[in-house]
Amino acid sequence: MIKKYQFIVNNDLIGKRLDQAIAGFIPELTRSAVKNNSKTILVNKKPEKLSYKCRAMDQVYFEIEFLDPIHILPESI
Repeated sequence: MIKKYQFIVNNDLIGKRLDQAIAGFIPELTRSAVKNNSKTILVNKKPEKLSYKCRAMDQVYFEIEFLDPIHILPESI
């Protein structure tokens, strides 16, 4: 399942790497999860690398693929 998010960089995120800003926006995501599961990352409607340093009022749009949880049930022996 792919989820779409959008936010505007506030004063707390200025100068931080883009992957840190996204991980801060969604607390359950780690930077490595952002790196491995991101499908689209746009800053001001342009593709950017995760190492991009955020600036004031940047508009960030990104899509992250969340894997559905696997349900494993024990079998009767």
